[in-house]
Amino acid sequence: YRLERDAPATAPAEDWPATARLTITRAGPADVEDIVNVQAAAFHDPADEIRDVVLAGLAGPEERFYLGRLGDSPVGSLKVYTPAGRAGVYAFGIAPQYRRHGYGSQLLLRVMAELGAEGHPHIWLEVEQYNEPAYALYRSLGFTLTTAYGYFNLPI
Repeated sequence: YRLERDAPATAPAEDWPATARLTITRAGPADVEDIVNVQAAAFHDPADEIRDVVLAGLAGPEERFYLGRLGDSPVGSLKVYTPAGRAGVYAFGIAPQYRRHGYGSQLLLRVMAELGAEGHPHIWLEVEQYNEPAYALYRSLGFTLTTAYGYFNLPI
């Protein structure tokens, strides 16, 4: 599924308790292993493949990564892709032990507010159709379904 929404004009009010509030930073080379660990835990992809994607993304002008931490512990990460003034969110993952505590909402809302402040008025993301928890999160944050992709296998 592809979902879209307008970027918020301002950062959301921090209604999470201070002890549960994430520190969210734009990631750099020193954060690669934390991103790899979060992504590997969230998506069960091989660490070497994730590392290659993250390093390539950090080197490019249209991609950036964000990392959410609770104290020193990496909780979640996401990639933002900004081609031609547009903004897409990819590889948004929360480590399994931190799910269902509001950390995904915090991370995504704060990054969306930053994108809006930078002049990206519209944000899109994609989610697998069977990932019901992620789909529910995105819908609760105001994203609407715009496209459902169909994939087929054809014998050659």
